[in-house]
Amino acid sequence: MDHSHEMAAAIAGTAMGMGAGKIAAASRTLSDSLSDGSPGRDGAGLPRTAYGGLGAADRHAAAVAYAVARMPATFAAARLALAETLRALGRLPEPRPAGVARILSGGFAALDAGAGTGASAWACEAAVGDVLGPIGGGPRPSYVCLERSAHMAAVGSAILGGGTPALRAAEWVGADFAAGPLGHRGDLVVASYVLNEVPRRLRARAALSLWEAASGALVLVEPGTPAGYGVLMEARAALLGVGARMAAPCPNGGACPIDAAAGGWCRFTRRVARGRLHLLAKAGEAPYEDERFAFVSFYRDGGTAGWDAGRAAPGGTTVAARVIRHPKVGKGCVWLKVCAADGIGEACVRRRDGEAYAAAKKCGSGDLIALPAQSISKWSRPSLPSM
Repeated sequence: MDHSHEMAAAIAGTAMGMGAGKIAAASRTLSDSLSDGSPGRDGAGLPRTAYGGLGAADRHAAAVAYAVARMPATFAAARLALAETLRALGRLPEPRPAGVARILSGGFAALDAGAGTGASAWACEAAVGDVLGPIGGGPRPSYVCLERSAHMAAVGSAILGGGTPALRAAEWVGADFAAGPLGHRGDLVVASYVLNEVPRRLRARAALSLWEAASGALVLVEPGTPAGYGVLMEARAALLGVGARMAAPCPNGGACPIDAAAGGWCRFTRRVARGRLHLLAKAGEAPYEDERFAFVSFYRDGGTAGWDAGRAAPGGTTVAARVIRHPKVGKGCVWLKVCAADGIGEACVRRRDGEAYAAAKKCGSGDLIALPAQSISKWSRPSLPSM
């Protein structure tokens, strides 16, 4: 199944009754409501969705416009984050923790917190197919989507109705994940582009609530900006402090080696094709957009796992490293800037390194690669200039 096209068709079907002019107008209103870059707040100081300041009559139109404008990019970002997490969990030694084992079986309970219109739930279905195998007769995930806005939930339910049987059967629950305990649990919990809407004083509590709801793993996705990265680092510190283990994207299981205080941050990019409605909502002309995002994921080790999911096995001759800059290919050598368990390093992968050299020539920024330990030098913990 081509999930991107199926989702685009479902979004278009949901928007069909509105007309192009109304979608464009709702998109402009939504954009204006966010022009100051700050999320809305309700009377209790808790977060509300971006369209929360609109009148009730306009909220359904705004929810559809939000799905048209943002759902494809959110889906692309969450799909990569979830696929990387599944691959990282698959590298854990056996016996695996019970929650992780259920996730890798394919028949797990997924919880989309702050679901919006369900982009992350659909991304999870796609990632399971990408990593664990195509949809068939085997066990598949079940989905619960937590979303406080009835308008967003209604639009999301209609869109997921155009997806797989598991997506069509998704349960939608009216709940604010940041207001306290979630009241629902999942083997895999995902929260995409929502922690940045939570007031800073409540973020650690919100992250811990998400973690308490996850019996296997938690995936957090935020904008690929210094602010979005900072939100993830706050969550990372809180979760590592209560025993969570890093799954992806970091080979380093402790504090991030990038110096955020000096202006460094880590991010990923996915190119997203724009359809007719997407172009209309964005008032753009380019047939694509580049979604830049950051993510972190964690798992419960259950006392069985001996090392972090992103690391190579102890005693190995290779180093698991994440490429954090575009490679530079020279004569018989590929230069890589990488993040690994020992910090930030520079690697010179030579032709004599065989498979590692071939992999280095094909890799790009954001890829995880196994490198000969002797190829990496100049370990440091510098800040990184913006990408």
